[in-house]
Amino acid sequence: MEFSIQDIDLRSLIKDIMKNAIFIILAAVTGFLAVTAFYTYRFEPEYTSTATLYVTTKNVGGSTLSSLYLTKEMAGTFTEVFESSALKKEVAKDLGVESINGNISVDFIPETNLITLKVVSDSPKNAYLIINSALNQYVNVSDYLYSNANLSVLKNSTIPQEPSNSLNYNLPRILVAFMLVCAVAGLVSILSFLRPTVKRTSSAQRNLDGRIVGTIPYTRKFKLSPANILKKNRRKYTVLLTSFELGMPFIEATKRVTTIIRHAMQRENDKVLIITSVTENEGKSTFATNMALSIIQKGYKVLLIDADLKKPALHKIFAQDNTNLRSFTDIAAYENDFSKIPVKVYENLSCVYQFKPVSDSAPKISHPSVEKFMAYARENFDFIIIDTSPVCYTSDFEGLLKYSDTASVVVRQDWAHIGAINDVADKVRSHKKHFAGFVLNLFKPDFRASINNFDYYYKYSRYGYHLNKKKEDKKDDGKVD
Repeated sequence: MEFSIQDIDLRSLIKDIMKNAIFIILAAVTGFLAVTAFYTYRFEPEYTSTATLYVTTKNVGGSTLSSLYLTKEMAGTFTEVFESSALKKEVAKDLGVESINGNISVDFIPETNLITLKVVSDSPKNAYLIINSALNQYVNVSDYLYSNANLSVLKNSTIPQEPSNSLNYNLPRILVAFMLVCAVAGLVSILSFLRPTVKRTSSAQRNLDGRIVGTIPYTRKFKLSPANILKKNRRKYTVLLTSFELGMPFIEATKRVTTIIRHAMQRENDKVLIITSVTENEGKSTFATNMALSIIQKGYKVLLIDADLKKPALHKIFAQDNTNLRSFTDIAAYENDFSKIPVKVYENLSCVYQFKPVSDSAPKISHPSVEKFMAYARENFDFIIIDTSPVCYTSDFEGLLKYSDTASVVVRQDWAHIGAINDVADKVRSHKKHFAGFVLNLFKPDFRASINNFDYYYKYSRYGYHLNKKKEDKKDDGKVD
């Protein structure tokens, strides 16, 4: 498989990111909590006890020093005293320990004779005991330095109630969480890009082993209104050419693809077309029905057969609830009169329904009466379209190939593995059948194409309504022009 940077589809990337949003959120939460645990484990709280002091002389009056200049000269000396090893030894001796577990510092308040004594330790008790001991023991160390000066306590120290070094890790937590979000989202984007599915038409043209018949745009199956916005109240309708809900782009694309396949079959004198897909929910049954509706508008007689015996859908598409009608599995019982099997839906359109799933479908498909019925259908219809099960679930497709002339594979955008899609085309060729090509279904344009074509889609979005409304008004006795 070939990869190209042009194959990047932003819709697919965003869809995959949204689908994996829970893992992206979990990565962010994990990073956030991991940083919190790391900082909490490494955090060493510090407690600070302070006392405010003022410088006085040792004269009788005890007046404050009249010269602030002298106070400034004393700043360095007092700092050396409180931070000296001699004072620390005195404090340790006073506390009865070998060495103090704390740091003593002095800050002078400018233009005053006030100083602030600080002690930082690993516990509130140690900080409080050390600062009080330092105030009591500094006299023994400072007497020989300044005999005419003394320090008096203006504000006594207190036991600190909380750490002075706050644990601030908000920025690292946010950064790590953001990086993990980017990493996981980037990994999801890479895996989305490398996933071997058809995301854009350019990828299909390079990697699919066969002709690209055309591309059918995505159309919603739900009609929303303010009254039924909840999912359980959504009205689901089938995306058929007879619906008034469709826009012109879908109608044009479906008819264009149908015309290409029909002309190819007519050139080869083929009558029986089998339509399949790799997996379910790729829109093969809807496309088969729309193709039949498009062909009968040209005046041809069409037989639509629901041979998807695992998950039949045509009776749901046509809202056929009468289970008393014959099914595909009843062909053997009506071998003498096959005309009772097809059910007329519109003028020139008949359908062979299958109402109930079949567990063992292979014997039903390989029954000799099926081959006789197909011979009857070739004589009475211009085109026979067979809707079969996805190839990844059963081998019914290969069993039905022997009754067909040509085959087409419906490929949904970003759905099935490209290798599996090509295997289906190889199976058709190995059975010596014509391969009509791949129909790209439910494709959404990339953002650039959506912007460029906005005016076009807006202008013609309601054209299909008026066109089908006009046909509905002209319809007479169930006829479709």
